Amino acid sequence: MTEHALLGAAVELAAGEGVLFTGRLSVRSRSQSWLADHVVLGRVVVAGTALLEMVLCAGEGVGCDRVAELTLAAPLVLPEVG
Repeated sequence: MTEHALLGAAVELAAGEGVLFTGRLSVRSRSQSWLADHVVLGRVVVAGTALLEMVLCAGEGVGCDRVAELTLAAPLVLPEVG
């Protein structure tokens, strides 16, 4: 379990191969309703700052305290349903 609003859990991988962080993003969630405010061309897109915040939280969880560079190859578009 993490203390981050968007990352629900952290699971250590077998044989110490790393840590998997997971979460659920939904505009229907009361705590994440703000996601619906970021619409581009009629689609809900997760803001880059939200992605950076998740990366920072995950990094802190494994002992990394900074992000040197974060390049997004494509936007994270949320589906209309689900």
